[in-house]
Amino acid sequence: MRDLIDRALGIATVQFFTPAMLGHESIYRAICTEYDDPNATAQFSRRDQTQHDRLLHPDLLAARQSPQMTLLLLRGALGSVVVAVEDEMKRAGLRDPNRPEREFLRHLRNASAHGNMWHFQRGEPRAVAQFNGFRLDASMHGTGPVLFDQFGPGDVYDLLTTIRTSL
Repeated sequence: MRDLIDRALGIATVQFFTPAMLGHESIYRAICTEYDDPNATAQFSRRDQTQHDRLLHPDLLAARQSPQMTLLLLRGALGSVVVAVEDEMKRAGLRDPNRPEREFLRHLRNASAHGNMWHFQRGEPRAVAQFNGFRLDASMHGTGPVLFDQFGPGDVYDLLTTIRTSL
């Protein structure tokens, strides 16, 4: 589980750093020079072992020119990290209602998977769900956006690091 959290945080770091790198003209130009063919593609494997080719240059340019879309996608990427870590914690039997930070992660996972809004139904939260002074309660049901607004990327890193240390 510790390795999973480390890798998840590493992937999130790369995802966050990439748009910043592409924002620097010299880095953007170096990438475009490396892949100087305007028809250069990124390839993605399909389950039948064939490849889906995606033109690289338009996507690199779009990442530079659309910060709002980039923010939306980064929010989704960070939410995916939260979902993956908490799902694995559940499978590994590491949920613990007596650990407020783990309960917070459980609810953050649900928010990440359901429109970036807090969802508290059927008496939730049943146990204290709190992290770094941010305590969840039923009155927050339906509020958001959660990631990047109520709970920043650095807060997610702190939460996952705290949980990793407690394992």
